[in-house]
Amino acid sequence: MEKPEIHTLTTPMGAFYQVELSDGTQVWLNAESRLVYPNFFTSKERVVELSGEGFFKVAYDAERPFKVKANNIVTEVLGTEFNMRIYSQADLHVTLIRGSVKVKEEQSQSEVVIRPGEDAFLKLDGSFGVQEVDIDGYYLWTEGFFYFDKESLVEIMRDLGRWYNVKVIFRNKAVMENRLHFFAQRDKPLNNAIKLLNMMGVAKFSVKDNIIFVD
Repeated sequence: MEKPEIHTLTTPMGAFYQVELSDGTQVWLNAESRLVYPNFFTSKERVVELSGEGFFKVAYDAERPFKVKANNIVTEVLGTEFNMRIYSQADLHVTLIRGSVKVKEEQSQSEVVIRPGEDAFLKLDGSFGVQEVDIDGYYLWTEGFFYFDKESLVEIMRDLGRWYNVKVIFRNKAVMENRLHFFAQRDKPLNNAIKLLNMMGVAKFSVKDNIIFVD
């Protein structure tokens, strides 16, 4: 029997990419991310590996579960739409748009099943926490937007830095955990996002030598 070829798709900062897998599953890969997948699935399972962030529209197949592996985390579905982000163990989120998803941590054997509108995140003890979220922020990036709802400023700036390939320095650390609602187009230049942030009045944002300063 022919063995599948393993492909690796990598996105740099400032770019995202869409790919359709052999079973019809569609994957959007965010900036600074990597997807490892076969050119066709042969076994009883459909398995891919992710680092960074990916949005999945999984083709339904009752005979073959679809699994996304990321470090020790396995997300298993039959057919659904969900977003998975794992830039680090401290920044791990599985967010369900529709369908049903089981998320498991292989070392602790902790697992959780989430419903649409819920986000599973890994806690320090290896178990999962679950919270209800505004799902817009977990798929609008696939349509070319930044969307953050009550997200900390440090997380917002981390995403902006990753997308525009710039460093972020907080000279005013007191504002790092301020939670904001922020919306902007990702195809606009960095100065557009900086202008919108300054209009919010929570801090002063400026750019010099590919560094965003937050004062």
